[in-house]
Amino acid sequence: MRRKGLELPIAAVVAVGIAVLVVAIVAMFFLSSGGGQISKADAERIFYSKCQSMCSPTDGLANRIAAAKLTATDPFIKACQAIGMDLGPANADPISLRCVEQCSGCDVSLTPDQVVKENRCSSSCIGQGQTCMANCLQS
Repeated sequence: MRRKGLELPIAAVVAVGIAVLVVAIVAMFFLSSGGGQISKADAERIFYSKCQSMCSPTDGLANRIAAAKLTATDPFIKACQAIGMDLGPANADPISLRCVEQCSGCDVSLTPDQVVKENRCSSSCIGQGQTCMANCLQS
């Protein structure tokens, strides 16, 4: 003959176990959803290593071409934003160029002839994206 007094504690243990399992699953969901963000240390490493590999201290046009090839999904751009670089007003240069400008020792200035070329490329590539601009500046 079974005692009914033991059935209640077993049911309570099972209910508590299920509740703990549900809470653990919900907690894992919320913790994993925040994992898409980049840490500040990783962002700084990505940003500064890309600056070194991409920037020339004396070739502003090459640096601007490199900037024009970058897209918003590029890890360099994401890192630039994650570390909170002062990018100035959003209506100024494209974000890729504003990020490259933040690289120390990275010349982004243009000669008068290069300014004319960049203006020509800018007007001919309206709505065509950064690839058009990069190709135009290289030609």
